[in-house]
Amino acid sequence: MTAKKGSCVPRLGPVSATELVAQRALPAQAFVTHKFTFDDVEDAYDVFGNAAEHDALKVLIRN
Repeated sequence: MTAKKGSCVPRLGPVSATELVAQRALPAQAFVTHKFTFDDVEDAYDVFGNAAEHDALKVLIRN
């Protein structure tokens, strides 16, 4: 709470994306920008390692 001109207003601290995902307020799938199979793991690591070049936020590897 923060005092402001004689009244208290609730103040929310920063909430991390991890907390929002855990609360199911933000779908984790929204962060996945690239999907690869396990057979293409080398390509996945290349995209992850050069994320800015590939506009990658999260890389998902699945079998």
